[in-house]
Amino acid sequence: MRFLIDNALSPQLTEKLRAAGHDAHHVREHNMQYATDEAIFDLAAAENRILVSADTDFGTIVTLRRQRQLGCTPEVRQLAIVTLAVG
Repeated sequence: MRFLIDNALSPQLTEKLRAAGHDAHHVREHNMQYATDEAIFDLAAAENRILVSADTDFGTIVTLRRQRQLGCTPEVRQLAIVTLAVG
């Protein structure tokens, strides 16, 4: 599976996903640690990655863009968003 890990989560999660055989990138590897949520969402969509975040704003982005399914964009039909509770 292909993952994009948001900046609020540790790069260690990226390494664990890679160790499990997944294609995982952290936003910091793309120099996007200060990017807007919209830019991160667009990168995940463009690269057909599952976006993993502790930020619930990504659900709002999907809603505001009036997508029919969670994480579905016209360009990439299999983008999913995973929101983790960090506590």
